[in-house]
Amino acid sequence: QMCIRDRDKRNEYKFDKVGLTSKKFLFLNSGVVGERHLSFKLKQSEKYRSIPKAVLYSGIFPGGGEFYNHSYFKAIVFSGVEVIFWVVYLKYKDKGNDIDKEFKKFADEHWREDVYKNWLEAYKEDHNGEEPPHFTHTLPDTKTQQYYEMIGKYEQFLIGWDDVTDYGQISKRRLYYMDRRGESNKYLKRASYIAMGTILNRIVSMFDSAIAVRNYNIKVKSHISVMPFGNYFITNCTISMNW
Repeated sequence: QMCIRDRDKRNEYKFDKVGLTSKKFLFLNSGVVGERHLSFKLKQSEKYRSIPKAVLYSGIFPGGGEFYNHSYFKAIVFSGVEVIFWVVYLKYKDKGNDIDKEFKKFADEHWREDVYKNWLEAYKEDHNGEEPPHFTHTLPDTKTQQYYEMIGKYEQFLIGWDDVTDYGQISKRRLYYMDRRGESNKYLKRASYIAMGTILNRIVSMFDSAIAVRNYNIKVKSHISVMPFGNYFITNCTISMNW
């Protein structure tokens, strides 16, 4: 219930209904008898926050939108997860790349392409130009990632490892090479999963900050002070409202 008095405090008007128009508050008596319009100014004790800004900040770095929304605990959580993800990602990435360099160096030292090709040409000469059964792969001209995959993965490249003298033998060096290559791929795959985790963390932070700012804006409390109008002013005129 609102109380309005005139300036000389002789008359007091009580209203139990308050309506809000575009620029004026409308105070109505019970039974809607007599209407009085008063101009007012709006003072917001808490400002609205921007959803696009929150999303942008979280997109730049997870937790940024939460920090903007003053949700400091969630900001620390998202930022902490991001930092941990990047530390683990770099650890796995570096480990995988180090082993990658190691097994490639090992292959360059113990697998001879010229030995393989000479053996293959000799086989063709002995078999009327035909290649051995199931020889369906051709090495790339340069030492690409595919090149290093093929010499360990496929049996047809067994000849070429320097601990093998005839096709069908077991090469311990080839087995070691495959084991090290598999170890490298394991770490690099883990790094890729962690990278996907950083993207997911970023997306979740963006959605969370957008929803949090939206909810905050809905609950913003604005304090409205009504200025005197004509011969009237309002006592105890601070109004808190939610929308």
